[in-house]
Amino acid sequence: MDVLGAGRWTVLTFALMLAVPALAQPVACVYWERGGADIQAEHCGALEPSGLLRLEPDLLARIRWNDSGMACMLATSEFARGWYDINQNGLGRRSAFLTDNGCRPFKHGVDATEVDGHVVLFNPMMDVVKATNYRWFGYFFDGHAKVCRGELSRERDNSPR
Repeated sequence: MDVLGAGRWTVLTFALMLAVPALAQPVACVYWERGGADIQAEHCGALEPSGLLRLEPDLLARIRWNDSGMACMLATSEFARGWYDINQNGLGRRSAFLTDNGCRPFKHGVDATEVDGHVVLFNPMMDVVKATNYRWFGYFFDGHAKVCRGELSRERDNSPR
């Protein structure tokens, strides 16, 4: 005897699917090996819904690390395209506001990314240290950074010279 009925099982199954958090998605990338070659890989790690990238452990031994113990990796998947700061624990976050040559160096112990259209500052351990209502974040200079809370149409420096 079917107590719940087929229709109820369908509804229950669908409700459970919605309740389970979204799974991490595999990320393709280009990274730089210790020997200097750039390597394209179809599966470098997985991007979590929070924006945290978890690298495949076997890549960590091959990546070229900078003097600060960090690396910059180019994600090439459609949903995760861009430069990512990577630490030696295999965690990364997208460096949303870039220099000409990839990821920005961490200044004052943080870098910036975007989460849901707002700037989030994170440390080299990839911990979020400050969520903001900013839409844009300039590079630190002399201990300060330019920020924008609304639509950035043009950057203009009104500081005294």
